[in-house]
Amino acid sequence: MYTCYFAYVLDALNDEISAFQASNI
Repeated sequence: MYTCYFAYVLDALNDEISAFQASNI
């Protein structure tokens, strides 16, 4: 239960980081 939620949060965070890096280039 918590593992699935943690994986979802990590995936969303990774998307945010990717978008942030793309906008900074």
